[in-house]
Amino acid sequence: MKHLLLLALLACSHPAPPCAPQQSDTGAVTEDEFKAMHAAPVTNQAQLHGTDIDLAGTKAYLSIPPGPGPHPGIVVIHEWWGLNDNIRHWADRLASAGWAAIAVDLYSGTVATTPDQAMAAMKQVDEARAEQTISAAIDPDAA
Repeated sequence: MKHLLLLALLACSHPAPPCAPQQSDTGAVTEDEFKAMHAAPVTNQAQLHGTDIDLAGTKAYLSIPPGPGPHPGIVVIHEWWGLNDNIRHWADRLASAGWAAIAVDLYSGTVATTPDQAMAAMKQVDEARAEQTISAAIDPDAA
């Protein structure tokens, strides 16, 4: 066990080799490489249990666990496709595990179905507005 811990510490203490910085919203890969890594969502057939709500001038999906509260809360941030039924389903799954889950919409209602649409929606996110939305999900009274 000591050897595994030592190896883990050594691995973490050595910086990764430098790579050339890129001007991209996709990190160290090109936009085409990023698109190729992300398959389009499959239509979700699960029955949804939460509800769409208004949150700080945008939409969100709220799923509350059964039973009396209070419940711990968690904010769900969608992937690059937007707030689709797949994300709503995951919020429901978190609620079934006892979490009050609120899935925020950072794309103002846009739900992408192709990688090109998803990339365009991701690039149009207003970071200040996204921060306000996430903050409102954390503390709705502060919005």
